[in-house]
Amino acid sequence: MKKTILFLQAAVLGLLAACSQPSGEEQLRDEIQYVNPFIGTGFHGHTFPGATRPFALVQVSPDTHIMGWDASSGYHYDDDRIYAFSHTHLSGTGIGDLGDVAILPFSGGDSIKPVATFKKETEKATPGYYTVRLDNFGINVELTSTDRVGFHKYTYDNPKDRRVLLDLGHVLQPNWGHKLVGNEYLFVNDSTVEGTVKTQGWAHFHSVSYRIIFSEPIETLYQYIDGNLRKDSLFLRLNTTGDLKFHYKFAESNKPLYVKVAISPVDTDGADRNMLAELPGWDFEATRAESARIWNEALNSIQIESTDPKVMVNFYTALYHTMIAPYAYQDVDGRYLGMDKKV
Repeated sequence: MKKTILFLQAAVLGLLAACSQPSGEEQLRDEIQYVNPFIGTGFHGHTFPGATRPFALVQVSPDTHIMGWDASSGYHYDDDRIYAFSHTHLSGTGIGDLGDVAILPFSGGDSIKPVATFKKETEKATPGYYTVRLDNFGINVELTSTDRVGFHKYTYDNPKDRRVLLDLGHVLQPNWGHKLVGNEYLFVNDSTVEGTVKTQGWAHFHSVSYRIIFSEPIETLYQYIDGNLRKDSLFLRLNTTGDLKFHYKFAESNKPLYVKVAISPVDTDGADRNMLAELPGWDFEATRAESARIWNEALNSIQIESTDPKVMVNFYTALYHTMIAPYAYQDVDGRYLGMDKKV
């Protein structure tokens, strides 16, 4: 009798486990259809709509708000301009930080710090993917990512004027004490740059190293240090506490321009290894599809039933938000920066 009871208990537990844990790819339901990354981006929700993966180091997302409380995540739903697409963001906090390694494609004009405008109807987001049209520049932007690499795709209306801003002076909430304290930059070759940005804000000491690779050679480079144009050699190494901005111009082409940005909490070698391990190639659609697969698998960890679409959207968006913070803080080789600031 005792053996029979134990057997029945085991059978029931097995059935419960089978119900709560999908066992195969074919059993996964399409739960990402219910996630709306724009929920929480209005009022004072302080979430962001950009591309990330579950608990990933990179969250590549538009920064539409720089000053004040509504800049905590870098994004606010009521805004109609984009200052840059940066690669680290907080979610749901009451104060802002991060916004590291800011990039913005643009065309025309001679502003040191171009700013994009957009309409809400061209902005779309789903787990692992974000897209928007920059109206004043005539550029379609698409973003996806791996755990440690942001992947950008820019399609320009004007094939003769394809430019990209790298803004290494970009911080969120500078009016609340967030400031740049260190800036290292190296022009590695005609399609690769790397460096380390150090800031002080909510995080007393914050350091992010990066490696950026463009899919095409840079044709022309304009360099600004604290707002002043420098006419140095293209091959440049800088170590400063100043505001660095770079304008990269690319040759005429009707093809999309792709940009890969790997980051590391340790050093540029770590960023390089992260890039090689996670995104050695240039297949944007495959990376986007893999993000969707990973998110669907994660969201299937809890399955609910409801005939009310609002219930499904609210639940799976909330579940999604539990998986974008906290996030990984180590490189693919396991290295990280400890609380004592030692590797």
